[in-house]
Amino acid sequence: MALMNRKRAAVLLAVPALMVPAIEIPLVLWARSKFVELNPDYLNDPPTISRSINDPIVGAPFADFILLITALILMVTPLLIWSYALAISRLTLSRRRRVLMYVLLGLVFIFQVAASTGMVLTTQFTFAIDHDLHMLGSYTFFAFQALTIFIAGFLCRMLFNEQQRHGIADVDWQFRPPMHRFRFRFAMLIMALVVLYGVLF
Repeated sequence: MALMNRKRAAVLLAVPALMVPAIEIPLVLWARSKFVELNPDYLNDPPTISRSINDPIVGAPFADFILLITALILMVTPLLIWSYALAISRLTLSRRRRVLMYVLLGLVFIFQVAASTGMVLTTQFTFAIDHDLHMLGSYTFFAFQALTIFIAGFLCRMLFNEQQRHGIADVDWQFRPPMHRFRFRFAMLIMALVVLYGVLF
């Protein structure tokens, strides 16, 4: 248990969470602005990110950065799964509920791998290289990343409820309880934005 104390778990949870707002979002904005800079005709018709990375000058570095970020996330993911598994193992649960929680945990891992695969596909295979693979990667990333976030948030809520039900003191729990609540609420916010995006799309 010492190997995965709360501070280490918090750092591991923060790594993938911070990469998107700190690196990926600015990277997307850079790609679109760089494409417009190289192709001023699109100034009044902002391009999608798919069209932006179709230009090799933009797409090549973009794909390299995404590949690096994806590799780092996948390196951290097994440790995150392990930290959740340790928390589950501490709880006295019915066989059915324990199996459910482990199944959800397994789905988080599988779906994150699928989402990461989609991200790599959609950036490595632009429209100019393979339109079908690009679209497959795009939809795979979008769908499985949304599912990963939703299930992980739901699992956080379950763990928090079980901690409270078992009367485990906050100082003895694997994660900071307020973070469980935050992750669940933030996951629901992201899911609402996913639905909104789907409606607008």
